[in-house]
Amino acid sequence: MSPTTAPERTEQSPVEQTSVEPRARDTPGRTDIADRVIERVVRRAVRERPETHARSAALGGLVDTHYARVNVRREGNAVTLRLEVALTYPVAVGQAAQRVRDHVRDRVTALTGLTVRHVDIQVAELVPSPRVR
Repeated sequence: MSPTTAPERTEQSPVEQTSVEPRARDTPGRTDIADRVIERVVRRAVRERPETHARSAALGGLVDTHYARVNVRREGNAVTLRLEVALTYPVAVGQAAQRVRDHVRDRVTALTGLTVRHVDIQVAELVPSPRVR
């Protein structure tokens, strides 16, 4: 038995005959990130660090718990951040602030694509850990 070969195709099906010119690539557009979104990313990043502690403030009978006050200053695709945080005591304040600073910078860059130029941290409070009390 000899192997048979399929005859060569001389005509293409209608689908194969249709030629579609590649479209010019659409421009990707613009994405704007509101300052409040950056603030939320920063607060979440601060909360992710074990050396930070929630702060409570009474506002007209309501208690507002937050991990950081955040100020965002934008210059194009770059931001400068000012944070006010509470740290759990005992802690080496300078080292803890540096770990928070690095983590905030990494998270903001990863989640927003913005360049973080500078992160100022003010340690507003040291809160004793439960085991120290």
